[in-house]
Amino acid sequence: MGLAAANRSNADADEPVPERLPPTEAGASTVQALIAELATAKSDSAVAGIITRTADLVHERSEHLARQRQQTAAILAAVTKRLEEMAG
Repeated sequence: MGLAAANRSNADADEPVPERLPPTEAGASTVQALIAELATAKSDSAVAGIITRTADLVHERSEHLARQRQQTAAILAAVTKRLEEMAG
């Protein structure tokens, strides 16, 4: 990891994970609720619950992105094949 990446990584560490999640239409209210809960959490167990739910959201988001990537790769392969057929 380069120095710039390490500095960016350290700067990101200052911001709570829920605030770094990209907003999605379905998950925006959930992220906002987690941020609000994190601000008012008064015990370690409350914070642990928020962390667990945040990890679940990150996992769901990564699975969603992986599916989108596979779909995009399939479309690109089909387009490439068609272009090769047209080029003859």
